Amino acid sequence: DNADESWHLEFNTPKTSSSLRAIPLNETAIKLLHDVRKEQLQNRLAEVMVSSQIFLRSNLTLDELSLEMGMSKKALSSFLNNRLNQNFYFYVNSFRIDKARNLLQSSDLSIKEIAFECGFVNDSHFNRIFKQHVGITPKQFRQNENVAEAS
Repeated sequence: DNADESWHLEFNTPKTSSSLRAIPLNETAIKLLHDVRKEQLQNRLAEVMVSSQIFLRSNLTLDELSLEMGMSKKALSSFLNNRLNQNFYFYVNSFRIDKARNLLQSSDLSIKEIAFECGFVNDSHFNRIFKQHVGITPKQFRQNENVAEAS
C-alpha cells in the first residue's frame, strides 16, 4: 500500500489533441480502474467461452484457453484464482453444468448422452461434478424438473 506509487492516467487535453497530460491517480481511482479491467476481462472470458463453445472440448487445457484469450497461461490462471476465486477446471465445468441443466430440462437425452454432449469424459465424472455445483445429482435434478412441470 504505497501512496507514492506513481500511477497516472493520460488523456488528450481539450485545447490540443496532440498534447498529453498526466494526472496522478489516488488509491480510489486505481482501485476503480482495476475493477473495470477485471470486469472487462471477466466479460471477455465468458464471451469467448460461450461464443466458441470451447468448454465443450473434453480435453480443454489452460494453454488452449489462454491462447484463445490472447494472454499468458500464468496471467489467466492468476485471474481465475485470484479475481474469480475459481480454478480453471471449476470455471470450465460451470459452463458445462449450465449447458447440462438446460439439456436435462429441455431434452430426452440420457444422462450419459448429456455428459458427453457437455464435454465430460464419462458419466460418473459428470455426476460428481454436477452434484458439486448443483447440490443434487443430474437424475434428481431431472426428476425435480419433471415434478415441477406436472404441478
